[in-house]
Amino acid sequence: WEPFFQIRMLATALPLCMLSLASSTVASSLRASALARRSMFRVKLRGGLSLLRQAETTSVSPENKRGLSSGVASNEPVDTIVQYVVVRRDLKDQWGTGPLIAQACHASTAALWLSRDEEYTKTYTEGLDAMHKVILSAKNENALRKAAKTLEEGGVKCKLWIEQPENIPTALATFPRPRSEIKSLTKGLQLFKD
Repeated sequence: WEPFFQIRMLATALPLCMLSLASSTVASSLRASALARRSMFRVKLRGGLSLLRQAETTSVSPENKRGLSSGVASNEPVDTIVQYVVVRRDLKDQWGTGPLIAQACHASTAALWLSRDEEYTKTYTEGLDAMHKVILSAKNENALRKAAKTLEEGGVKCKLWIEQPENIPTALATFPRPRSEIKSLTKGLQLFKD
């Protein structure tokens, strides 16, 4: 009930014309929260009331976010926005796990910076405590380059990290996108395991 109480307190401070919008949005979101465990509510005031709901099974896409801002709430599961990171498995024995993780971090940070003005990235980074990443492994340099090419040809931008001064491709990270846009393009890769 704490989220409801906070929303009600904010709703009373809004002009009366916004109150009906807030009530309908709150009511539909509260019904949806009964279905989702560990739901978290956040109220934002930016050009009106928008209620963003994040649940472990859903995330807010830019399209849904705009829909919520206009007062239209959806209880449909949303395609989770994720970032895929692919690291070279063959470097683990030579470099160790720590340096390999650093390469993944370099690629991820670079991809987020390069895509900082895109809507999916803005939405992805707004929920800092709810970001999703999938870490995959490529057998070697050829497999990593092939994954980068497959992603680019499939319309998913990515950053291939090349460690300097060695000039060695070590990892890649996609720009944040809905999982459904990326998953089919990474079928030949396996989850990274230590």
